Amino acid sequence: MGMTGTPSCRWIVLSAIGLCGSLILFHWTDLDIRVQQFFYSEADGAWVWSASEPISRFLLYDGVKALLIVVVLSALAVLIYDKRRHFLGARRRPLVILAMSLLIVPFSVSALKATTNVPCPHDIVGFGGQLPHVGVLDTWPSGSKPAQRLRCFPAGHASGGFALLALVLFGRDRREKMLIALGVLVLGWAMGTYKMIIGDHFLSHTVVSMFIGALLVSCLDKFVPRDESD
Repeated sequence: MGMTGTPSCRWIVLSAIGLCGSLILFHWTDLDIRVQQFFYSEADGAWVWSASEPISRFLLYDGVKALLIVVVLSALAVLIYDKRRHFLGARRRPLVILAMSLLIVPFSVSALKATTNVPCPHDIVGFGGQLPHVGVLDTWPSGSKPAQRLRCFPAGHASGGFALLALVLFGRDRREKMLIALGVLVLGWAMGTYKMIIGDHFLSHTVVSMFIGALLVSCLDKFVPRDESD
């Protein structure tokens, strides 16, 4: 079964539709710019929140990143220990998927970031930068393409939060699964919103990372073998 009691095949399709739909929506509208304007003060020429503010940086960037590393290392350690002790039972498969998700989702997003060559908000004209606003489906205007490849799309930081959607598989019933999914989405969007208000990402960057996370977790749920006892 899928993430909220629905077959994983359906979640794969829904996540893929959401991913494609969001790419089209942000390509054909100026929603990214309109949303980002709320986080930038033209009068001050600065973002409404400073990236150097220590508490928010610790809670929503350094601290949560360290926590995700601890989670994946702990999951791997428990799985290795379970090889001999066999105490996990039916929870072994969800833990395998969680560990894989925390590795695969951020890696996949990072690989995309290395190829998409999309500027961050702070790079573009109107938000203190010098580059034009270019989306992932756009082509660079003649003579404006930067010499070095930009690494801003999709949102890498938030992808670690959305990778935790694999926790949904630990839910015992539909209600538990939905509550876990809600909690993970709140965390992922807190991480993504933080990066938006300091000028590092547009809304579309986080939306796409969310759908990539949901798609990859659904694929893992579909293709990671189940024990006969499951």
